[in-house]
Amino acid sequence: VALITSIAEGIGRDIALRLVEDGLDIAITDLKSQCTKLDVADEMEAQGRRCVGLEYDVSPEGVQYMVQTTEKEFNGLDVVGAS
Repeated sequence: VALITSIAEGIGRDIALRLVEDGLDIAITDLKSQCTKLDVADEMEAQGRRCVGLEYDVSPEGVQYMVQTTEKEFNGLDVVGAS
């Protein structure tokens, strides 16, 4: 299970897609929150992986929320990628 930030484009998106190709379920987030559950998530779910979009907030509380929510949704967390 992975939590990856900044997935709308660039390296964050590439990392997320690679992890999905490698068989990981994934929680994704981006400042462009509309993309979080649209084409990027659809692309990942089309590969047979579970994908959850989270609200992006870089405050200490927001980061804690993203980690805790990922752990709860997937019953664990193995990889965090923040770009």
